[in-house]
Parts: sequence; structure tokens; C-alpha cells
Amino acid sequence: MLNRWSQQLLIKAQNEAQYSLQLAINIAQKIPYGTSAYNLAQTRIRTWRDQLQPRLYLPEPEPVTEPGIGNRE
Repeated sequence: MLNRWSQQLLIKAQNEAQYSLQLAINIAQKIPYGTSAYNLAQTRIRTWRDQLQPRLYLPEPEPVTEPGIGNRE
């Protein structure tokens, strides 16, 4: 009975993740330890938290060429 409820909760969290990652996390955190859905819920929570973290954009560095190397004319 508890496993079935946990699976349903995980499905609800996964569906909610399409709209609100934070709400999906809140739902998945209610899945009790020891149930069949617990490990997958923890994996999803980590993934969703990673997606919520802002990404730092670093532009690609421009190639460095030394005078006289690769510039033969």
C-alpha cells in the first residue's frame, strides 16, 4: 500500500517538474525512505536541484598565436 502511494507521488512529482521544479522537489521529498520509489525520487531531486542552479556562462577563449608561427605568408 505504501509502495503504491509512493509510486503515485513520484509520478505526480515527475509530471509537476514540467511546470515547477521546486514544487516537484517538494512533492518528491514526501516519499518515505525504504519504499520502492525512494531511490529514484532522490535521483530526480538531485537532477531538479541541479537544473535550478544558475549556470555561469564563460565564453570560449580566443586562440593565441605567436608572431611568426602559423602566419607564414
